[in-house]
Amino acid sequence: MKKLYTVAFFMFMLCSVEVAAQIDVPKSQYVFNNLVINPAYAGSREVLNFTSFTRMQWVGVEGAPVTMQLIGDIGFPSKRIGVGINLAYDQTGVHSDYLASGSFSYKIPIGKDWSLSAGLNIGARYFQSDYDDVLLPVNDPAFNTGTVSVIKPVVGAGLFLQGKSAFAGFSLPKLQDVVVSDVYGVTAYRPVVYIQGGYQFDLRPWFSIVPSALIRVSDTDPMVVDLNLIGVYNNVIWMGVSYQYDQTLGVLTQLQLSKQLRLGYAYETQMGSDINLRSNTHEIVLNLSMNFSKHKEVSPRYF
Repeated sequence: MKKLYTVAFFMFMLCSVEVAAQIDVPKSQYVFNNLVINPAYAGSREVLNFTSFTRMQWVGVEGAPVTMQLIGDIGFPSKRIGVGINLAYDQTGVHSDYLASGSFSYKIPIGKDWSLSAGLNIGARYFQSDYDDVLLPVNDPAFNTGTVSVIKPVVGAGLFLQGKSAFAGFSLPKLQDVVVSDVYGVTAYRPVVYIQGGYQFDLRPWFSIVPSALIRVSDTDPMVVDLNLIGVYNNVIWMGVSYQYDQTLGVLTQLQLSKQLRLGYAYETQMGSDINLRSNTHEIVLNLSMNFSKHKEVSPRYF
């Protein structure tokens, strides 16, 4: 076991400077709950909404990244506010990353069919590395650090524009640098700007398509563009494809099990020179929506 963790450890250390944690990587099915990247989305559905994500990368490699995330939010239409919570856990080799944050949004109506929400999220991240699980090639007391842990604050903000058939967003879930250092090096989690948009085309009463795009911009990495195309049949079956320019290609599906419950699955494969290292990513999503209003029904949402 230690040998396997040692392999994962050194793979991680090779890219440990200015990298993005798996928690910071948007999930394949983020479009079904944009709160994962934008605090302004909190309460946009005006019902109590919970979404869980489980993402597994490098399947078959011991110590490969595994991320679990639970997001919940609720809106209060009469007060034009929404609140949300984001809990996440990521394990990559000997490194663990925990996130707990709360979101608040305020909605401003624009005309009859549009609204603009501004949001803020505040929380903390707890980083822990257990080097006792690493089999080092040298016996140097300087590297026998045992367990290293640190807590860092997290503050983010965003805007979300929403209509009946379209949406657009701009967000920085993390406004400040989060730097974690120990005897093995420095890991810097840089702020990332997310710009997104999408539109719903109703081709038939029973069939719609929803193309969308997400652009990620940071001062340390090249711009990343995610493109998604989702087809919706009878508000019950979702099928789609996703493409991240020159990096990944994926497919996703969701099934509306009931008015309140939806289950989804996504698969991504790596493109380019690193396909043997980072292929086979699986993601499972479960969404639960509960309505406490007698005058408003819960209906499936495409974004």
